[in-house]
Amino acid sequence: MTLLFVLYCAGLISVQRLSCDENIHEKSHIQNFPFSLHRSTSINGTIKRGQLNLHYANFEKSNVLDLLRIHVRLNDVNKSWDINKPLLQVTCQHPVDAISFTLPTESGEMENGVLLSGLDMETVKSSFDNRSVCLVILVTANSDDVLIYHISVKIYDRSQYSVVLRAPEFSRALSNQKVSAVIPIAFRVNIPDVSVRLLKITVRSDDDFCAFMVIQNCSTAFLHSTMLALNSSVRVTFTRKASIILLANSPFDIFIMMMNDDRMCNPFAPAREYNRKKKFDILFSGLESTSLYPLIIISMVYLTLAIIFLASDQLMPRLRDGQGRTDMPLIVLSDESCSETFPSSTHQELAPIDDSFNTLVHIQMDEDEQQLVKDTALLRTTEQRSVNNGINIITRTFEDQLSLMNDHLDVCHYNMECSVRLGPFHTFNHMYSNIGYFSLGFIFIILISRRYKYWKYHRCTGYNFCPHVFFNVGLMMCLESFASAFYHICPNPQIFHIDTLFVEVALILLMVRFYFVRRGGISLSGIFQSIIFAISFHFAGNALKDKFYLLGIILSSGLLLLIIFQYHLLFGSQSSVESIQTRDWTEWLEYCWQLLTGNERDRSLKLKKILLACITACNIALGLLFETGLLRTTYITLYIIMLNTTGYFIYYVFCKIIDGETILTHVFIYAIASFVLWIVAFYFFNYGKIDWTLTAAQNRAITEECIVFNYYDYHDMWHFSSSLASFFSLLTIAILDDGIMISDFDQQSVLIF
Repeated sequence: MTLLFVLYCAGLISVQRLSCDENIHEKSHIQNFPFSLHRSTSINGTIKRGQLNLHYANFEKSNVLDLLRIHVRLNDVNKSWDINKPLLQVTCQHPVDAISFTLPTESGEMENGVLLSGLDMETVKSSFDNRSVCLVILVTANSDDVLIYHISVKIYDRSQYSVVLRAPEFSRALSNQKVSAVIPIAFRVNIPDVSVRLLKITVRSDDDFCAFMVIQNCSTAFLHSTMLALNSSVRVTFTRKASIILLANSPFDIFIMMMNDDRMCNPFAPAREYNRKKKFDILFSGLESTSLYPLIIISMVYLTLAIIFLASDQLMPRLRDGQGRTDMPLIVLSDESCSETFPSSTHQELAPIDDSFNTLVHIQMDEDEQQLVKDTALLRTTEQRSVNNGINIITRTFEDQLSLMNDHLDVCHYNMECSVRLGPFHTFNHMYSNIGYFSLGFIFIILISRRYKYWKYHRCTGYNFCPHVFFNVGLMMCLESFASAFYHICPNPQIFHIDTLFVEVALILLMVRFYFVRRGGISLSGIFQSIIFAISFHFAGNALKDKFYLLGIILSSGLLLLIIFQYHLLFGSQSSVESIQTRDWTEWLEYCWQLLTGNERDRSLKLKKILLACITACNIALGLLFETGLLRTTYITLYIIMLNTTGYFIYYVFCKIIDGETILTHVFIYAIASFVLWIVAFYFFNYGKIDWTLTAAQNRAITEECIVFNYYDYHDMWHFSSSLASFFSLLTIAILDDGIMISDFDQQSVLIF
């Protein structure tokens, strides 16, 4: 471009009203070679350092929409020449487009070619009325030896691909189109009717050859080379099918061409011949305005569910305590003194607190308030730092998502077969389908707040409902909705784990609650530590999922923590054996082995051992499946945490049944509902076609159309069903122990397991 600018300034290529022949000045070191544009034109030439060859031709009005392919080959290359440096430089230009390249190429090839766009008739109409329009090919050399080159100029006629969409159909289909790596195809699309706001372009093919589709809103800056096409903003790679929805700002150009090889679409694709042709069909269709009734129907479903649960106290019973109790703060803090008051017996006697202990209770409450102030101050400081860092990370990630959506559309794994565009968002329907997580999470928080409003808590009495854990779980469910909607702005491999993080945090909080609910509760710092552990495990596991040995270390460490946790679960409730006080690790291991393998007369203890052994075996089996590659998934940390949370829930329920505790009818109803909904949810999840082990082009080949209201696909149905399943699962856990708490609590004994 710099060389052309110098030539313009020197008057070698003029833009006056004279013809091209009159504008090219003859100089001793410049040679002019006029030629005529035909369907296929061949030019041979020689050049050496210090010379400048100028090949030029006049455009005809019949050629304005044509694509020009200019291919240059360097012949009779001497082996003694240094081919690591450029020998020949070629610059191609017409009034609205220009590009240059050198030979040999970076890969050592002695030939290369470029594409120049056709001219927009509206742009160049005045030029044809007043002056000639030229195609110029400028050749210079960087060698003292004589170089022999061959130029091939081919015209690809675009006139038959001028697509005009008119009422009433606003659609047009073109079949049996052919492209290759050297023969592109382009379409000029014009929509005269301004009422058409959106246009859908659908491409179908029967082969797996890799091609790309580029959209440009004006031909004056049309894509003239493969490299610029690959870096284009609106570019979509595809194999068998692809769809894209655009704002109908006509006229615009669509450019389709095959890749040099198929590894851009499939890294494991076999080699193919360079000149193979790809056949495809293309459909242009105008879309109507976005319908609101699918949004209204889904919103009404969740609104109705909210009204049903908030209007009745029977579906989520409130807990009320006796009038003679001492009020305790909502958030109960555990400390070392609390743990020391636990007797070694399995049964914890819960003595009522009457008015004779008022003085002791007041002193204890003062200590509670001081500890609460300290923990709250520390937590606020930590939370403030975490929030500031989190806001910065979220802001940067959101900007990256918008940048990918606007500038690098091809990396987004959209299901364009079922997409509803709204504003800048290409798949608004997939974002909106996450409303269930937020609405049901918010409803759950309200129900928990109302349920424990009048409950009086006891300190170190052996049981605590841990409502603050439920508050955090409900909050995680709400945050999951925003994270999932945020992810659907541009689904890509770098960000698809962002929503599973909140699910993992919620599952770990529930698992921790199963342990502490019968051990006096968990403190705010304990909850914060659990969240930090979940976040660390999530990022460590996902960052190292492709590194075999490091992932093995993570899985082994997690299994060790699991065994330690099970040790506390099993041995923390032993009543027949006293704890051993020794620093000899061999005696300690021998003691643990006797507890595990001893012939217990207690049938319930045997069953607990069997359950915990099954959980451990499942974890080991899951780790082996990951390590051996038999289970190929990108949700490694989620599966591990989900398995353990489910295992401890089953363990907790079986312990209740073994020890004869009452389970209310509501629990069974919610448990059955959640079980059925989880089966439906996982069906939709597994039926969803996005596979993160595939490329975006491969995923486009297997995407499906909408299945509900012509608005929602299988992944949206996963959002709806999993949100309902999560809600009923949380209700099941929240009222699981109501059988012992709604009854006369002061006369009950609470079991530890």
